[in-house]
Amino acid sequence: MNRNTIEILPGWLLTYEEVSNGVFRFLASDRSGRQVGSTDTEFERGLNTCKEYALDIEKQLKA
Repeated sequence: MNRNTIEILPGWLLTYEEVSNGVFRFLASDRSGRQVGSTDTEFERGLNTCKEYALDIEKQLKA
């Protein structure tokens, strides 16, 4: 299994891995330990889903 980490938003790190042939698991967390996740067969869609979830959390925190 190959694991990689990227920053998707300021303070949010996303780790992804290919868990099966063409199936990716994404898990993002912020500095406070909040987490969002997604599993998808399309890499970009899964990445964007996690980013959208993280943005939703950020919006709720600022409200």
